[in-house]
Formats: sequence, C-alpha cells, structure tokens
Amino acid sequence: MTLHQINRPHYTSPVERDWLLSLQDGDSVLLFESGVLRSLKANPTMTGLSIDKSVTLYVRSCDVKAHGLSVDESVYTIIDDNQWLELTASCERIISW
Repeated sequence: MTLHQINRPHYTSPVERDWLLSLQDGDSVLLFESGVLRSLKANPTMTGLSIDKSVTLYVRSCDVKAHGLSVDESVYTIIDDNQWLELTASCERIISW
C-alpha cells in the first residue's frame, strides 16, 4: 500500500493528474497542512476516490482545526500526529506530492 501525502489545496494540472492517476486500490491519502481544504464537501473528486478506487482518506486533526473546518467522518478518518506516524510505518511506500 502507498500513502499519498497531499499538503496543498490545488496543484498544477500535470501534478494533479499524475497523483490521481497513480492511485491504486487499497492506497491511502493523507490531507494535511492546506491540503485539508480538499475535504470540503463540495469536492466530489476526493469523495469519489474512496468509492471508485477503494482509497482510504485521512485528514490531520490539528490542520482541520487550524482551518476551522468540519469534516465528513463517513468519508474521512481524522488522525492525530501519533496516528500519522503509525500510518507511515505501516505503508510500503510514501509519496509526498
């Protein structure tokens, strides 16, 4: 399993395309820093990933709080820094986009 770490709300079109196309069934995506803005309910791309590609979506709790967001916990798993470390340790590969 690969952990894709996303820390920006938007990337240039080529990078956005590349990271989305690199996702495989069973991969995980962590949204952190400003990347948590992708968790807004109006973002169908992120919600579709969990359904279409069986991707597990995580958001870092301190970043969600820092941006004053509420997250749909039926789509995203909220994790703290210790859980982030455990997640990275459990993954075969980690890609920071």
